[in-house]
Amino acid sequence: MIIDNIIQEFKDQGVELNSGTFEKDISDLELHLNFKFKDDFKEFYKKVNGFKKRDWTKGMFSIFPLERIKEEYDLKKGKNSNINFIPFCDFLINSHWLGFLRDKEGVYKYDDEPEKISNTFEETLLLILEGSEKIY
Repeated sequence: MIIDNIIQEFKDQGVELNSGTFEKDISDLELHLNFKFKDDFKEFYKKVNGFKKRDWTKGMFSIFPLERIKEEYDLKKGKNSNINFIPFCDFLINSHWLGFLRDKEGVYKYDDEPEKISNTFEETLLLILEGSEKIY
């Protein structure tokens, strides 16, 4: 229910959202990344596969479709960057990212070093909607 409210808030802000994706698409990405997403992430993506055309919130955050999560991860991997970080969102066109660390629970802000900002994906979405200082 909270995810539905979050989606409605994004719509109310005028953010263009992609249609949801399939469980198989999420599973395929998990295999590619060798990473298991939590249930709240999967619930959101089954309803909304990120923002359309790199649209963003009024706070300038853009939530990636699954395809871009894969792209961003593969780019990091190709640059021998921190492949333990899996981004799902960026601020101000890659000023910094929000995402998961492979070996730790929670969601992290990543610029030079990862910094934990929340315990769950859902909580992170709420921080984005609130414009919380934690995410900037």
